[in-house]
Amino acid sequence: MQPGEAGGDGDGEVDVADGDRVFLYFSQGRGGDNYYALDVTDKAHPKYMWTLPSSTLGNLVQQSWSTPALGRVKISGATQNPQKLVLIFTAGFDSQHETNQNYRSAGDTYGNGIFMVDAVRGNVLWSKTRTVSGAFSKMTHAIPSEVAVMDTNSDGWSDRMYVGDLAGQLWRFDIYNGATNSTSDPLVTGGVIASLGAKAESSPTIANNRRFYNKPDISKFVVSGGANYYNIAIGSGDRAHPKLNTTTLDHFYSIHDYHLEPLSQSAYDSYIPLNLSNLTQIDGTTSVTISGNGWWLPMGAGEKILAESITVNGTVMFTTYVPTASSSTCNVSTGGGRAYALSIEAGKKYFTNLYESFATTGLPSQITIVNQTGITRTDGTSSSSSTTTSGSSSSSSATASGTCLSGVSILGSCMQFGSMVKTFWQDAGAN
Repeated sequence: MQPGEAGGDGDGEVDVADGDRVFLYFSQGRGGDNYYALDVTDKAHPKYMWTLPSSTLGNLVQQSWSTPALGRVKISGATQNPQKLVLIFTAGFDSQHETNQNYRSAGDTYGNGIFMVDAVRGNVLWSKTRTVSGAFSKMTHAIPSEVAVMDTNSDGWSDRMYVGDLAGQLWRFDIYNGATNSTSDPLVTGGVIASLGAKAESSPTIANNRRFYNKPDISKFVVSGGANYYNIAIGSGDRAHPKLNTTTLDHFYSIHDYHLEPLSQSAYDSYIPLNLSNLTQIDGTTSVTISGNGWWLPMGAGEKILAESITVNGTVMFTTYVPTASSSTCNVSTGGGRAYALSIEAGKKYFTNLYESFATTGLPSQITIVNQTGITRTDGTSSSSSTTTSGSSSSSSATASGTCLSGVSILGSCMQFGSMVKTFWQDAGAN
């Protein structure tokens, strides 16, 4: 579910007299194949805006898992809303993954597509699905996750996207604002920049049938005396079978993308994706010399990453779910959870131990930082040569302050993040 605001004076307050409007966008997950938009400017009298069914999206949507991401994209010659607000989402899930944990060599019938629609009118502005040749011929498997949409040069226009799929592939797209969306003047170029699952094998195995369900966590690293890069943090895990699938060996990845500039479609068509052999395997216990391409951390037996990671001050934090033996294939209320914190640049643990275990009564959620409490940093790890997209920088002598939560579980350790605290505001009259 994604809220969005259109028009108005940009003061952050919803005032109809100023032209403010608030829209709500959502999909159905396992409940259907539609995407919806509501006008909730007057929360007591919401208004229906539009529905996008699978028939409008190339009949590719079977289960609309992908949370719509809001952005601004300018398309020359297209009829768009005045704010140029767009929604970007994928075709979602293919239900054949519900019953088959093996790699699907033939690919998926549903879910293998990505769409950009006018956020106010609901008309499709751009889409990409599987093609016969070129980079998009690799769009063979469903893409259920939210797309990470970025404005890399802070000019107000979205110009970069990242997303993973159920074949263990990581996709990147570049948006050319002002293009006509024609063959000679493409609006979006893209392709696979890393293939980290069974699709990369000549004889695919279930052990390597890693799937990406989570939105990639993107941070920009500015390296003193070196090449700057975007770090893509993402973990694999079978969300459709968190309890049942204990055969696949899941990983967490930190992938470095040094191509800060947009790439042409011909460059993507000839791009050789990274694989495990191009990355440094870490154990998280000691600092290592990281390959320029990044690193990967193997998970324990049956352990899965089921939530998006968060990167602050050069440290990436994420949770995992660790199932326990049970005759039930659906019950995920038993098992355990783990929280990890690792240095992007050194692959070194941040907590006293490699991970912090905690009891769970459900699937672990994304880690959130809610307030400052003066918790002491334990290992002195720093990344003073880097800066994340959130604008913070780290130091080697700081004492940490913060409380980190996964759902309602409080982690015993947290990180140094200076004055950066996520703050949530709520209408006093809201229920």
